[in-house]
Amino acid sequence: MPDLRSMTDDERFESALAATAFERRNRPRHLLLLPLLLFLAAAIAIVVALYTHESSRIRVGQEQNRYKRLVQGVADLRDLQGAQSQTSGGAYEPVPNLLSRMEGFARDAGLTRSLSIPTTRVDRSEGARRLSYTYSNITDPSISALLAWVEISCEQVPGMFVNSITLKPASTQGWTVDVTFARWERESS
Repeated sequence: MPDLRSMTDDERFESALAATAFERRNRPRHLLLLPLLLFLAAAIAIVVALYTHESSRIRVGQEQNRYKRLVQGVADLRDLQGAQSQTSGGAYEPVPNLLSRMEGFARDAGLTRSLSIPTTRVDRSEGARRLSYTYSNITDPSISALLAWVEISCEQVPGMFVNSITLKPASTQGWTVDVTFARWERESS
């Protein structure tokens, strides 16, 4: 190594440039670049895996809902076939005075107000019909009386089931329920 005291400024500058160039050549950049590339690849793989997992979870949920609807449809079909194969007096014969009976069930359950007239919907099929009765804004101070009315109605009317129900707290009147009852009946000839 030359003596720095005997070197001129230009020689010192050239020596510093050569040392810097030598240092750059000896720096192991590839050792840092390779782990960085591997880290980026792993991060991309994780993002893809999370996206795939989420989309698969959504598809599984959709298929489970389809399966539940299918099972319910099969059960409804079996009930309908059972009702069609029965002779008179079967479980799914038309119920006379059904709305009056529902009013009586409401009194038996302890509802303080009388029921409003429900919205009725009829869906027809071969030899049978599905009747839906929607009661809206039924209010009572007692939630247990409302639920007891729903339960009594389903127990006392053959083939009656709850298609949908919504319970909401009412500001001063206790509770409000919207409920849709449904049942399959034989078509009267």
